Amino acid sequence: MAVVVIGLYSVRDRLFRMPADVATTTLGLHLARQVTTLAFQVGMWAVALPSAGWSAWLVLLAARTALSRVPLLPNKELMFAGLGVALSGVIAAPPERIAAMFVASGALVVGCHLLVFVLGLRGASRAVSPTA
Repeated sequence: MAVVVIGLYSVRDRLFRMPADVATTTLGLHLARQVTTLAFQVGMWAVALPSAGWSAWLVLLAARTALSRVPLLPNKELMFAGLGVALSGVIAAPPERIAAMFVASGALVVGCHLLVFVLGLRGASRAVSPTA
């Protein structure tokens, strides 16, 4: 691992060259996307379980962030739903409501992916002009 890190560090200028303004813009866009996504996630949870406090949502966000960084985990949404149900004592809510909340969240994620896929196919078919 150390050899790989040292090797990548030694050639970083050739591999990862990006002007400072582009890097700053890219960082800003990704940061805004992440913050917006997390805010919507907490908002959805707060609507589903209004009795839970901010500390419960922060615990779930920390768990979600940690779980999303685990490599080679095929279904992170399902694992997060199980983790949320296991943390139902911390959230002070019935496990059934927490499970329903995470199932709805997972369905929304899959639905959004499907929508983007269909829109992408539609855009790709428009980009290819038919031959006459």
